[in-house]
Amino acid sequence: MEKKVIEAAYGGLLHDIGKPYQRAKPRSDLNEEELYVTPMQKAGYHSHLHAGYTSRFMKENLGMYDAFESMVSLHHTSDQRELARQIIEADWIASTIDRNDEDYDLEERNVKGNFRQVRLSSIFEEVDFGKKKDAAYLELNKLEEMDYPVSQKCFKNPGKDEAVIEYQEFFNRFIDEVDQEDNQGINYLYKKVDRRAFSRMYSLLYQYMSSVPASTYEGGRTFVSLFDHLKLTSAIASCLAISKTPRFRMLEFDVSGIQKFIFKVTEGSRTKKYIAKSLRGRSFLVSLIAESITMAYLNEFGLTESNIIFNTGGGALLLLPDTEDFEDRVKKISRELVKALFERFHTDLTFVYASVSCDKKELETFKTEKAIELKSRLEIAKAHKFLDLMEDSETGENFFFEEAHQNQDCELCGSLVDKSG
Repeated sequence: MEKKVIEAAYGGLLHDIGKPYQRAKPRSDLNEEELYVTPMQKAGYHSHLHAGYTSRFMKENLGMYDAFESMVSLHHTSDQRELARQIIEADWIASTIDRNDEDYDLEERNVKGNFRQVRLSSIFEEVDFGKKKDAAYLELNKLEEMDYPVSQKCFKNPGKDEAVIEYQEFFNRFIDEVDQEDNQGINYLYKKVDRRAFSRMYSLLYQYMSSVPASTYEGGRTFVSLFDHLKLTSAIASCLAISKTPRFRMLEFDVSGIQKFIFKVTEGSRTKKYIAKSLRGRSFLVSLIAESITMAYLNEFGLTESNIIFNTGGGALLLLPDTEDFEDRVKKISRELVKALFERFHTDLTFVYASVSCDKKELETFKTEKAIELKSRLEIAKAHKFLDLMEDSETGENFFFEEAHQNQDCELCGSLVDKSG
């Protein structure tokens, strides 16, 4: 992974970490140095105060008194340094996708404090089940400790002072883990901008910021978590670091043959042993295969887990840079993966993929037409999923017929297995 890519990915992941820090304060206490990274408006007041708290966090908790901290914190200015421009553009695109409210982050709004009381709304109320659903909210909590959304009837909206205390306690728990050292006294986050530090911070943000709303100024209806916004900004920034231009590829793949592969253990007239264990094992294996395919694509382009838009367990949607050699690189790694699956599972399991190109505007809106186009291409790919294998000189010769020597039925699934192996 190139240094410029990990810096862009890590910078995008950290750029708005000052938001929960700001909400943990009853009023702004930024000093002159921290206010420097916030824009000064013509009326004489500062805006986007969370950027100052991002600067404070990176300095005090990560030990970053350097150019990297400066370019990350200055994401609401006109900083022309390369990394700063990448984070600024990535934040702009990501904010346009999920919300656009940061212009209201002003000093007078900070004094009023209402934005601290807003909690993340449950996305399920946006799903049309044929009847109106009541609003529901998520309480501030770690992901592993999170409970079901609380309905509006039962949810008690915190007062201003109570909201500050909630954020203080919650953010202090986060900082305690950021400052944590291992048994040898090493903190993998302190003064480090590398792949290991990124993965550590990514996991902490996933745990803590999945219940924190990304925006709180547009009122009490906010559905995007801070983690999702940081993750998306990180993905876009890393793509910009590679391609230099705001053009992207949405790549989706789907593992084919899952149901038949998993439930093959129940086929046949004989009663087979350990069926439940076999079902769980095969299901887990499929998820590992999907994860391996995902990481193969990310490794090919030198990207991080931020670029996984979603992972279903049997497929994934990835955001990749639209480079000149994109098609060749994707086809090469896909051939290798399909061949490896065929050698191990024959025609039981394989996968297909498709991609669409998006410019900056198309990514911001991700119009229905693009989503339909991507799905259509994926369905077409399923119609000739073994074409690459049949064209391959090594596997094509034996694709339709394979001699069986010293084989017997597997007692679990009934497949032929080679006793000599």
